[in-house]
Amino acid sequence: MTIEAYSVEDGDLALAVYLKNAQPGVMIDYRTGNSSQAPTQMGKVEIYVLNNHTRKFHRPSCRAVKDIKQSNRDDYYGSRDDLLDMGYAPCMICDP
Repeated sequence: MTIEAYSVEDGDLALAVYLKNAQPGVMIDYRTGNSSQAPTQMGKVEIYVLNNHTRKFHRPSCRAVKDIKQSNRDDYYGSRDDLLDMGYAPCMICDP
């Protein structure tokens, strides 16, 4: 997420800061703003890397992850089905 601050007097951009909105083990529902503990599968949290520009999700080990711009990348802790419901598509390389 990017936070921007503007001058009241002339409207010029005074500050722009990028904040990564992720926390290990926490799942955020961006539709409602609610957060909860990430679901587990056999004792392991499912972790994916999101490309918010292409709306694709990847395994962290996928070779395509290194090409994602930092401003377009988010780490996601949750279920594959939730990502599909949010409109993300699985990467064709790593097939998560």
